[in-house]
Amino acid sequence: MKALTEIGTGSLTREPNALKSILFDSSDIGDSAAVDMIPHVLRAIRSHLGMQVAFVSRFEDGRREFRYVDSATGNSPIEPGMSDPLEES
Repeated sequence: MKALTEIGTGSLTREPNALKSILFDSSDIGDSAAVDMIPHVLRAIRSHLGMQVAFVSRFEDGRREFRYVDSATGNSPIEPGMSDPLEES
C-alpha cells in the first residue's frame, strides 16, 4: 500500500513509522488510546495553523480517501470515509 499523509494543503512526505501505523494500520494497533488521540491532534494542528479544515488522507487504488477530518465550523465539505479520484486532488 502506498500511503501519503496530507494536512490541509500541505503534504507530509516523511512520517515516523509509528505515526504511519496509527493512521493507516489502526486495525492492527493494540493501543486504541493512540488512535483516539488523532482527532485531538488534528484539531490542535488545524487551530494552530488557522485553517478552516484539516484532514488526514491516504492515496490507494487511484483514489484519495479521507481518514480523519476536522472543521472549524462543523459543516465540512468532506467527511471521513469520503473519497475522490487521485487526479482531482
